[in-house]
Amino acid sequence: MLSVAIEEAVSEHRRLRERQGLCRGWSWGELLQEDEATLLGAMSEDFENFYSADALQPYIPLAGRGPWVVTTHGAVIHDNGGYGMLGLGQNPPTVLDALSKKQVMANIMTPSLSQAAFGEAMRREVGHTRPEQGAPHYHKFVCLNSGSEAVSFALRVADIHAKQQTQCDGPHAGRRSVFLSLKGSFHGRT
Repeated sequence: MLSVAIEEAVSEHRRLRERQGLCRGWSWGELLQEDEATLLGAMSEDFENFYSADALQPYIPLAGRGPWVVTTHGAVIHDNGGYGMLGLGQNPPTVLDALSKKQVMANIMTPSLSQAAFGEAMRREVGHTRPEQGAPHYHKFVCLNSGSEAVSFALRVADIHAKQQTQCDGPHAGRRSVFLSLKGSFHGRT
């Protein structure tokens, strides 16, 4: 995968050097020769970023395969972080292959054969290493788009459960519920 990432970076670098037009006042060839630290802010200046400066990546990616990222300035990085789709690595072939196939309305609002197949796969996979194999571990699954959505959903479920537990006829009637948060931790953009 690393060799493919490097080959793709060389090809992309060549393509950008030959590209016509300007980006942030530089020709594309000039841009690639500019100091990477200078480029970091310039490349994303049109977008609001809610992350603190120390959480931002100190490079501009040019190509990537699996865990490997090659920057505009030739650095090779093994990316063990990332979130969301990056958990599968950069440009995973199985995902690219699946995305290239025709699909028919595979969203939650339209029941489909894809949903049934995905549900079966989830039931086979989730909890299959637990001692009570064979018993259904979950009645339903929820598919979310981000960690922020997952945190929001988890908070809603916890709030409903806390109410059921602490209401007048609940097993812990009158008890106070609390939420815990770890200082300096990230809980999504909710």
